[in-house]
Amino acid sequence: MAERTGLWNTTLTLSQFQDLSPEKDFLTPLINFNFPTQIVLLIFQFLTPISVVLNVFVLVSCGTILFSGRSDRPALLFIGYNSAVDLFTIVADAIVLTGAVNPSLAGLTQEDLPSQSELTARCMIEKALVTFTMFSSLGSVLLLTIDRYLFISKPLKYNTMMTLPRAAILVIVSIGAALIGALVYSFSVFLPWDDVCTFTHVLPLGMVIFWNAFFFITWFAMHGMYIVILAIALRHKREMEKIKTRYSRDNSIASLKTVVSVPISLGENRFKTVSRQHLSSVSLFKDNKRFKNTMKTIRYVVIILFIYSLVELPCVSVAIDDIISHVSRSFDTEIMVGYRACKHSHNESMVIGLNESWVHTRVTLLHCYHRFMAGHESCVLVTPMPLEEAPICQMLAETSHALHLTKIFTMSLLGWILNSLADPIVYAFWYPVFRRNLYKIAVRARDNLSHRTSNSFTPSTKTPNYNTNHNNSNDKNSNLPQQVTNNRIFIIS
Repeated sequence: MAERTGLWNTTLTLSQFQDLSPEKDFLTPLINFNFPTQIVLLIFQFLTPISVVLNVFVLVSCGTILFSGRSDRPALLFIGYNSAVDLFTIVADAIVLTGAVNPSLAGLTQEDLPSQSELTARCMIEKALVTFTMFSSLGSVLLLTIDRYLFISKPLKYNTMMTLPRAAILVIVSIGAALIGALVYSFSVFLPWDDVCTFTHVLPLGMVIFWNAFFFITWFAMHGMYIVILAIALRHKREMEKIKTRYSRDNSIASLKTVVSVPISLGENRFKTVSRQHLSSVSLFKDNKRFKNTMKTIRYVVIILFIYSLVELPCVSVAIDDIISHVSRSFDTEIMVGYRACKHSHNESMVIGLNESWVHTRVTLLHCYHRFMAGHESCVLVTPMPLEEAPICQMLAETSHALHLTKIFTMSLLGWILNSLADPIVYAFWYPVFRRNLYKIAVRARDNLSHRTSNSFTPSTKTPNYNTNHNNSNDKNSNLPQQVTNNRIFIIS
């Protein structure tokens, strides 16, 4: 055929085009299209067991502390919710990465691919899982941020504003909002001819504006709250330092005074002054200790927010690219490129049979697109229907828009895996409550193991206890420390 200039270097003859049949390495563009997935899958297989163990430990610890009544802090419920979200993230990533939903990621051949209806259902499930993971992760970090913000900015009203039942309601609302967003996205945004289920489609402009506005407003709101938290914490720190310096100076001046005989009334006043100084020192010590614990908690959540921000950077870049493509009308240019491809081939004698499966059409289209992008010879496409209604022409423009975005989004799955690993590490090893719980679990496991090994070698010599009607001496003396403590508290007060 004659050489052509403009859109392609050359056009292929029908015999050359038939050489692109699916029997001849038709999965090559699919493998290249999802190349980062192989790296992410290897890292996922290595990190998954560690992340599961740590998140289960944090989740069980939160449940044990809350249900045992040792603490009723809403922060523990939010931490447990965050660990549950991390566990669900691992499950969702496993479904997406191992090809249980997306057949192109599993290296299947065309004969192994399921029907179009099954592909549609799988793709909707994948979109729902990814969307639910994103929104639930955002909700868990947002709840932790709100909890710390109220604890720092309104310390006197915190116990009345953030109770455990209200925290449970907030968790339920967060789960419900994530579920609604996942269902809306999976049912409304789906192209039936996309058997590979590329989830970085160009969305309608209204949906792009809504989702990105919601995400960015929430993202910036969390960072704004932490700026306020840090400002309040630094102001409290400066006030504590001023009080400490003033208190130390007053003590040094009082130590230089001599004790003289004073009237009883002045003595009483002096006694009250000394008592007030003593109580103020105790209060200062408690405030200082409370401030240090608060700063530790702030650092934990700041680290989690920082990790979450890094994880969401790929998703943010995808969202920004979508906004730019809509505002700059660049996607319209890509659509016109796809239409020009079909118009360019309209006078040629080559026709792609639309009665073939959509899988075959998709694979053929990817061959055509990759050859076009690489600057080599490319195929031409002819459709017997109007160009505006030809799915393969729309798919060509869709592929050109989503090629680099899909790689970015695939790498964001790796970020979610690392986030699921980092969150429990922050809590399990830096948070004192979980560190003590981890120590208790280790000691209990060691004692149980030693008890089992001793029982396996020595027979049981346990004697029945017949003294059940009255308390023994140990039981009588067990209340003594509590009584002493109560007396001590009574004397101080």
